[in-house]
Amino acid sequence: MDNCIKEIKIFNSNVKAFYSTRNGGFSKEPYSSLNLGLHVGDDKDNVLLNRKKVKEYFSNKDIVYMDQIHSSNVTYIDKYSDVILKTDALITDKKDLVLAVMTADCLPLLLASDNYVAAIHCGWRGVALGIIENVCKFLKDKNENLDKAKAFLGPCIGPDSFEVGIDVLNTFKDLDNTYEDAFLKKDIKDKYLCNLPLICNYILKREGIFNIYNSELDTFKLKDSFFSYRRDKDTGRMASFIYLDK
Repeated sequence: MDNCIKEIKIFNSNVKAFYSTRNGGFSKEPYSSLNLGLHVGDDKDNVLLNRKKVKEYFSNKDIVYMDQIHSSNVTYIDKYSDVILKTDALITDKKDLVLAVMTADCLPLLLASDNYVAAIHCGWRGVALGIIENVCKFLKDKNENLDKAKAFLGPCIGPDSFEVGIDVLNTFKDLDNTYEDAFLKKDIKDKYLCNLPLICNYILKREGIFNIYNSELDTFKLKDSFFSYRRDKDTGRMASFIYLDK
């Protein structure tokens, strides 16, 4: 499974985290091959086989997926359920409950504090709406010490690849002029390159989290390893996973 699932080794020993690649699954083109998204037009049976393979990798621990809607919704999970919630962040303090965030260019953010872990879907809309701040507020309300927390920014569309319009720039400038540093003007009128990991770094540090690790993996460029919606449109989804180990 080494080419399918990559372990993230930046967290404390009680926290396990991983991200999947596009390789090693059952799906056919254009979803080949380890597509974990049931909502993208792929054959359902193949997706379920892919999810089963991933679950077996986690010794059949329950995996909680989201119906991600580019919102600022944060959901605490205390047990596994078949109900797929419309949310963009999952948080738990329960052991052996695997949280998953699916992406194909958006940034997957995995976060661990002393007693909680979180899987966060960071598309630019959700980031602008405050998804990261809402997760941090939840943790602060639980008296978690965020200066000891660790954050991992997973594979996403990179700063050389993420072209956006002036509307995206203005959305972030209206929130904080500091965000303008994350945008590079292109020669094309009203087009910019956006550094989404840098924006997330700004927010995490403002919230008191400084142990931040960036994978620096560009899903748009690394076609052999990752799905990319911007590159291919009809494509699959990877997932990033985090859980508290017993």
